[in-house]
Amino acid sequence: MVVLWKGLHYCMWMADKPLIQEELADNICSVMHLFQDDVQMLLFIQVYFDTTAREWAGIDRLRLDKFMMLMRRFLRQCFAWLQRKKWKKPLLKRFIMTLCKAPISPSGNKCPDGIRYHFADIYLEELARTAGTALSPKKVLIFLHPYIKFLAMCPNKGLVSFVRSRIFEEIIQLSDIGINPEDEKEMAAIQAFGLQTGEKPQEDEFCLRFNYESISRWLIHFASDTKKCLERNRKILYELAKMFDDLSRGIYPLKDLEIPSDDEDPNDLLEDEDIQRVVNEIKLLNRGELPKKRKAKPAKEKKNKKQKKAKMSEESADQTEQQGSPAREHPEMEGEPESPVQMNGFARFVNAPTPIAFTRKGAANRLSEAVLATGAEQQQKVSELRSREK
Repeated sequence: MVVLWKGLHYCMWMADKPLIQEELADNICSVMHLFQDDVQMLLFIQVYFDTTAREWAGIDRLRLDKFMMLMRRFLRQCFAWLQRKKWKKPLLKRFIMTLCKAPISPSGNKCPDGIRYHFADIYLEELARTAGTALSPKKVLIFLHPYIKFLAMCPNKGLVSFVRSRIFEEIIQLSDIGINPEDEKEMAAIQAFGLQTGEKPQEDEFCLRFNYESISRWLIHFASDTKKCLERNRKILYELAKMFDDLSRGIYPLKDLEIPSDDEDPNDLLEDEDIQRVVNEIKLLNRGELPKKRKAKPAKEKKNKKQKKAKMSEESADQTEQQGSPAREHPEMEGEPESPVQMNGFARFVNAPTPIAFTRKGAANRLSEAVLATGAEQQQKVSELRSREK
């Protein structure tokens, strides 16, 4: 069987042109219907995934699409074979165990991540295309068991996030509660576009029936297993369980995207350019250089700042009079910065604040002004000290 699949793999490797590749993929996948024994059929499926996993690293980007197309059609024919067997429960469990050894394996040692990403992307879509509403919710839950276990045991954060969004959150989004009837009417009124000559639009809808309460219970069951479930994945399982529990009670659990209204002032939001400008100015000061002068602000802002400074100076003067604090002996040293001054070059701004997160544009402007003012004062102080030495 290994030799057979290696030959079929390189037969697909040498195939050129899309139509020839599609025809060859259909012919390869139809071979599985020739097996009369279920054991040989499951072995045929397992060796296919083992061969694909072994040869995956050697597939270049130009040939990757046709092998992904082959995997999609192979999975479709697997579901068709199970449908021909009338979805027998023992056969379903053996088929799921075969998938858990390669494309749905939580460990990355048995199967590359590329195959696991692609398989999770096409899994429910091909199942709905083949089975539809004829498959009972209990048997659909059997097909979801390996991915619930995958969420509990997989150490790869990217794969866990992808499976969560592509498998479980998509079930919520495509549920009857998640689809607005008005939007559905609008989408039905839109005519299909981009069709090739002779191609007809698909009017059939592929649906699956789910028992949301059962899915929630199984998620809680795997999350409560301390031996199998990873600690960092437990929170994800409980969140999904809460979502499916809400969905079973008729509550849509996913939040809609918040679109900013037209009434909001765009100047209140800090842009990335402002943050980067402040960071660059601080870097220049730390290297002993002065940044370029900024453009003058409007007169209103200057007046407001002068008034604020005058109020601050009056308050400080009143406080000093009340406390009776003596004046400094050297008034020219009143503006001395707190940070040390180096005499071998430009003054270095030692205690420069690092911008982590800003929420307002004014905060960034005030920070950059403080940085510029401190740097200018330090440079002036250095020049005065040098002139005295001379």
